[in-house]
Amino acid sequence: MNSDYTILVVDDSPVVVEAVRDALIKDGYSVLAAADGIEALDIVKQNHVDLILLDIDMPRMNGYQLCKLLKRDKKFREIPVVMLTAKSSDADRMWGVKAGTDEYLTKPFNYAKVKELMGRFL
Repeated sequence: MNSDYTILVVDDSPVVVEAVRDALIKDGYSVLAAADGIEALDIVKQNHVDLILLDIDMPRMNGYQLCKLLKRDKKFREIPVVMLTAKSSDADRMWGVKAGTDEYLTKPFNYAKVKELMGRFL
């Protein structure tokens, strides 16, 4: 059952967070949300998280920085991170890979593709 899994959605756009959260909840997932990397790091430290959907451009701490921190910490490195971002250049993807992302999707995104990717990790 999907409710056994907790997904953290990290994006500074309330519209994106609400759309993704609503779709995930409808599919039975537990959902946490953060507006930037610092808030997300606090959530990961205080909660069990099974997967992170992560934007890149955010205030205070961007997605690349957060991903690097998580992947360098043995307590969190196994959490799959899917970059979900409007940044679509090859350089952006390369930085995502260097940061340790497990997958990279660009906005606008198709929720069916997000679900398919999540199925690989959950």
